[in-house]
Amino acid sequence: MEYQEIINEFEGEVIVLNFITVARLFELDTDAATLYLFYVKNAKIQKTNKIYAVNKFSMVGLGWGRDKFLRAKKILQDNRFISTIIRKDDKGKITGHYLVIHYLNSEKLGLSSGPENHTVDAPTLWTKPHCGFQNTNAYNKNINAYNKEKEMLSELSLDNSQRNGEVSHLFSAITEKHETVLKHWNGLAKGVIGVNGHKSLYSKCAVDKKTRQGKSPLPLVAEIINFCLTKHQLSDILQGIDNYFNILVDSDYFYTYKFKNLAVFLHSPKGLRYFLKPDYGALRYKNITVDIFSEIRRGLKLVTVECDVLNPLNKDNSSYLGFSLDILRKVDPLYYFNEIKSRIKHDELEQSHLSWIEEAIATLILKKENLALLKQLLMVHIDYKKKFKMGGV
Repeated sequence: MEYQEIINEFEGEVIVLNFITVARLFELDTDAATLYLFYVKNAKIQKTNKIYAVNKFSMVGLGWGRDKFLRAKKILQDNRFISTIIRKDDKGKITGHYLVIHYLNSEKLGLSSGPENHTVDAPTLWTKPHCGFQNTNAYNKNINAYNKEKEMLSELSLDNSQRNGEVSHLFSAITEKHETVLKHWNGLAKGVIGVNGHKSLYSKCAVDKKTRQGKSPLPLVAEIINFCLTKHQLSDILQGIDNYFNILVDSDYFYTYKFKNLAVFLHSPKGLRYFLKPDYGALRYKNITVDIFSEIRRGLKLVTVECDVLNPLNKDNSSYLGFSLDILRKVDPLYYFNEIKSRIKHDELEQSHLSWIEEAIATLILKKENLALLKQLLMVHIDYKKKFKMGGV
């Protein structure tokens, strides 16, 4: 058999579909994916990417009802997997319905910055085929659908062309590790209301303000995972996810923030990076955290005021830990702390400044906020009570 005959026979037996397109189809809707494959099959039979396929023909071929068919077709049209062409004669009478199949869908893969108007010139030399196996004049072996879509991609802006290359490279780099991260998250997310899984690695997601506002292309889940895998070991990522869900569902911990999905968790500085080690931030404090302030208060030994640390609020004179509530409401603990640090640096801290420290401490305990700052103030308080040899150390 001659080489060209082998090639021709091979071309007649196989259908080549772009992996990204197929993945995106099944992510969108299985009925839409089925209809798309039906169209591709008929395109192979008719030897063209512009096929003759009226709605009734497709419904009968698939055994579908009208509503199911129209819904699937609309999904394909809205996502630019197909375009419709209506051919009319000289008198304006409709003589045929045709579909253009797009084999490499770009817009829904984040390769285009936004929707474009997509028009297709109606063919002038086509004849309505009488059966599925007849050729149409639209067929051209040298210009197929793939090349047409490839040309369209090359016309994108420089930024989008760069993103096109990045996404294409990404899909060739996806490994079992990416799937493992996604499956691990999805499995744990099923048991938590308000935390969502992803349908696939090819799902798009808004992960920050720019992507939510449309100022940046929506990244794929696979992209976010891929970036994390360049920074962390797979085992560390899985452990970080475990830490997050363990702390979220365990009543012993006060942490209750729910990340919408895996992509947001991995992208946020308060997500994976926050939970990589069990002693980070919220993981250290259980649901008695609010009472930590009470414990600190009960151990206080203030020297500039007289107060009952066990009963800090005095309603008779509107005071808390011996300080006027009106004053404490106006105190800025961070400002006081910075002023005190400055005086320590220049060796200018005097005994009278201890009232600043104690006011700041009382304010933080009253408001139950900024535990880290409170601890620093307490250390300064202890050191300078010793320095001035004051009681209550």
